[in-house]
Amino acid sequence: MHEQLVAEAYEKRRAGLVQELGLMDDDSSQEAYDRIARLAKRIFGTKIVLITFIDTDRQWFKSHLGTDMTENPRDQTFCTHTIEQNKTLVVEDAATDPRFSAHPLVLGEPRIRFYAGEPLLTHDGHPVGTLCLVDHRPKRFSQDDQDTLRDLADLVMTQVRVDRDLTYRDAATKMPNRIQFFADLKDTSRLHDAETQWVVVIELIGLQESNEAVRALGLGYLYDQIAHAVSILRSGLGSRTIYHVGPTHLAFCLDGESDALSILDVLSSELRKPFATSSGIPAKLAPGCGARKMTNAELSSPDILRTLLQAAREARDDHRGVALYDPVADAAQKRSYSLALELPRALAENELFLVYQPRVDARTGLCSGAEALLRWKHPTLGVVFPGQFLPLITKTPLIRDVTDWVLRSLCKQIAEWNAANLAVHCSFNISARNLEEVDFVDRLAAAITETGVTSAQIEIELVEDVSVIGDEKVLARLHAVRDLGVVIAIDDFGSGYSNLAYLLQLPAKVLKLDRSIIAGILTKPTYATAVASIIAMGHQLGYRIVAEGVETDEIKDRLADWGCDELQGYLFSKPLEVTAFEDWARRFSAEISSRP
Repeated sequence: MHEQLVAEAYEKRRAGLVQELGLMDDDSSQEAYDRIARLAKRIFGTKIVLITFIDTDRQWFKSHLGTDMTENPRDQTFCTHTIEQNKTLVVEDAATDPRFSAHPLVLGEPRIRFYAGEPLLTHDGHPVGTLCLVDHRPKRFSQDDQDTLRDLADLVMTQVRVDRDLTYRDAATKMPNRIQFFADLKDTSRLHDAETQWVVVIELIGLQESNEAVRALGLGYLYDQIAHAVSILRSGLGSRTIYHVGPTHLAFCLDGESDALSILDVLSSELRKPFATSSGIPAKLAPGCGARKMTNAELSSPDILRTLLQAAREARDDHRGVALYDPVADAAQKRSYSLALELPRALAENELFLVYQPRVDARTGLCSGAEALLRWKHPTLGVVFPGQFLPLITKTPLIRDVTDWVLRSLCKQIAEWNAANLAVHCSFNISARNLEEVDFVDRLAAAITETGVTSAQIEIELVEDVSVIGDEKVLARLHAVRDLGVVIAIDDFGSGYSNLAYLLQLPAKVLKLDRSIIAGILTKPTYATAVASIIAMGHQLGYRIVAEGVETDEIKDRLADWGCDELQGYLFSKPLEVTAFEDWARRFSAEISSRP
């Protein structure tokens, strides 16, 4: 009984290695294996040469010279005996060998008379397959022949190791790669499903930063940084496997019962310390750790790496160091991506529309204009707001199509209002990416000319972006926009960089103060001081000042006292569709005009 249990455990381990190595049904590197088989055929002159791998119940032929067969049931093959005895098996005449004389493959096709099989052994001596020779005639097979067959079997296993390294190792760092990561997680998922693991991915450097570093200093600098990070992780994680799962991404697992967040905080702190690379160049990582606690049963999910990469990026972006996977944020991200895929259809089927939030003159109280805001009437989701899809769209070429749609629609609407004696100026947002388009100014000019609107009625709002002021071509394009007579506004001032150079270098005439600082002017003295100072400074620099997010009369009055030029917010109106905006503009102006 004991021997049977040992044999079963050994066979389980052997078959597990076949699966772990991914040997069955893998047709990669086929020519390399066929080359070894052809060499064996030339040396021994047999009709058939097979390179096979064997799992629990099947023998699969990786190379099969001399036969069209590609597999056999394990219990019907000579090679099972080779595997079981784990040494060279030679059958010089199967018809006279009592073990095989009644075998179906001897009595029937392919009518085997000669067989010589050599086990294919892993580094620890487990047989995962065979290199075997088969012929229709009896054949003598000397000890030298057996030694040569063994040498050829070693060549086969050398190729297996090469394939494994190419498949399961990162070519540059020689670390276990993403494929190995998934394979190991899948193996773990088959054991103790109720147990838990912390799975962690660390983004060491952002993609843009790593690309710039490689362009400036070469790949060696990047690999030095990865090697430094790996050494820190190994010192903190002991013998745990560390995987290289992306260009600058490392992964590992921690026991579910461990204090993972404390461990990650310590590792993150160590990774952030400055160091020198092997060439003496100073370096400093800015890592983000994404972590997710999962049951072993969940480890086979193909979404693991994606969700952890998202958490790691969030940790880097907000400088937290460590971020847990957030299923709500993940659902929002997937929805945003799905909407981005649908956007071309939405453009073609006229599902987009504009709403208009009024802007009010702070001195007269009259409607002075409006900001055009994008909406999407989705056939199943209802009205979708731009925050749900536009941030992703701005990173793709689709932003050109969206901006063009907004521009043409807005110009047509202004032309209709002009014809109806409702002359207003309207602003709309553009992306910094739009300013990288060489024909942006031409398209803007064409839309104005085709609709007959006045250039000054159009105002483009540009969100603070430090990259804009460093790009001479973009600045030249903005000057060309100004030369058209189109007004340029800096949007959401105070929420981003608030760079003085931004105010001094851009050819803008309007400065829109972000709602986040406007909301605090009644409760936070520093906000009040800042807003009053910005208004005064803006006027001295020639800006017209617009305050967004005005929601109370007290805020309105305070801003008016400080000399703010225009106000925008729910105190006056929420964003309105076309007809509602027209009604509001006329009614509101009439109410203001009738006041004493």
